Amino acid sequence: MKKLSTYIVLTILLFSGALPIYAQATHALATHGNIQLHAGAQMGFHTNLINNQSFDTNLGQVGFYSTNETLSIEGTHIPSFYNFEVATKYNLEIYTSIDVLNNMSFIDGLIITPREDLSVAVNYLSNSIYAGESDASYIEGYTSVIGIENFTFPIGDDDRLRPLIIPENNSSFKAAYFFENPNTPTYFNTNFDTKKIVKTLTNISTLEFWDLNGTEKTAVTLTWDSMSDLPKLTPLLKKLRVVGWNKKTLTWDNLGNDGIIGNFTNGSIHSIPFIPDNYSVITLGSDLRGVLSIEVTTDNANYAITPNDDGVNDYLVFDNLDVFYNNQLTIYNRWGALVFEKNNYKNLWGGTSEHSLTIAKTNKLPTGTYFYILYLNDRSKTRKGWVYVTR
Repeated sequence: MKKLSTYIVLTILLFSGALPIYAQATHALATHGNIQLHAGAQMGFHTNLINNQSFDTNLGQVGFYSTNETLSIEGTHIPSFYNFEVATKYNLEIYTSIDVLNNMSFIDGLIITPREDLSVAVNYLSNSIYAGESDASYIEGYTSVIGIENFTFPIGDDDRLRPLIIPENNSSFKAAYFFENPNTPTYFNTNFDTKKIVKTLTNISTLEFWDLNGTEKTAVTLTWDSMSDLPKLTPLLKKLRVVGWNKKTLTWDNLGNDGIIGNFTNGSIHSIPFIPDNYSVITLGSDLRGVLSIEVTTDNANYAITPNDDGVNDYLVFDNLDVFYNNQLTIYNRWGALVFEKNNYKNLWGGTSEHSLTIAKTNKLPTGTYFYILYLNDRSKTRKGWVYVTR
């Protein structure tokens, strides 16, 4: 941040009923004496704040306002705001933590903390609350909470609010959201290899993660939106999991699925209880055990179909196929000629030649063995085998 060459030195004591005081210096307001706001007092900053003395005995309202420039808070002392509001179109950057004691209003702009410095955060204390958070106004960086139950962290990244929720809280927790690949994180001195997983997991998100810190066991609720691209993690929401990078084993652990709300473009998932400090970061993953074991469903051990319209084994049917997006089925005869090809196959092949290059389409294929290749999830997984057609 650019060093400030000039500042105003104030020692202020504001009592209940006093007129609002607005700091409007060219560069910054620097405190070299105590500031105290009594009940009903108001103080508005249209400039930066350098807080080098006590600014923590407040019952009034403090606001930061700007429509044309970024404002900042820094200094050697943490300011505590009883009622606090932010309306800074070009954001409020904080380089020292701030405490919220009662109420905070998000009006416009982001509050940005240095995400490489875990010690700087917006701290919600005792019974403090907030309102007005949105995709245009949230905390980009670290937020902490002490002793507030059912607390939703108003955190986000990339112009998107992405909350994390702590259901019960008798302790202290700190969190931030990162919209980036955990394999190549920007603000951590290590990577979180999404290929290193426990046996109960299949996929790990490569798009986003959260950093949650705390020494007490807790469950968490993570959220997702359309940018999370859940179909690439799982074809079934019930197979979604909260996952965490274990600091000791250096693998992704399964932190469970204790309830899901929503759909593939918007929703939330609740984890089992765990100790956050045992994990470097957490994100979304999936457990696809059982779902991936697609087999031909017939009554014949030789995988035969008998397409005679009697309602029994008339079609080549794959279990669980409906949950896979972007599948493709190709079928060849014994000489390697393509006789059938279908994107998003619906388990309705009845032994006919329907390929576009076939001269006589819809012709029934003769009795014999045919070979299939079933591609799943944009060809990321493949099933191969044969099927015997009996006329």
